[in-house]
Amino acid sequence: MEIKRKKRPVSEFYRTFGANLKAIRRARGLTQKDVSARLGISYQQIQKIELGTNRVSIEDLVILKEVYRVPYEAFFGKDADTPSLPILLRRIQTLPDKAMREKVLYVINVLTKY
Repeated sequence: MEIKRKKRPVSEFYRTFGANLKAIRRARGLTQKDVSARLGISYQQIQKIELGTNRVSIEDLVILKEVYRVPYEAFFGKDADTPSLPILLRRIQTLPDKAMREKVLYVINVLTKY
């Protein structure tokens, strides 16, 4: 007898988590294939994780932290008074001056090392 698993609804938590992962990945200039190779999973898995439909193991979370060079809080946090990471990164990407964008991203990279 085949056991069918119920599909879990996508929660706001996993949607936010996935959106943060995607924003960080893009800010680092990485593709889903780049990240999937580091984790040893398919790029489709990364796609589903970024959509919030698949979950991440603790082991993979540790690897993602190393690959993205960010604190764990960057994956989860969404303060009511602070724009989410994807919103901030979109705002940075829309800065009209390329030199300004590069300076802002440089400061962010320096800060994430501490």
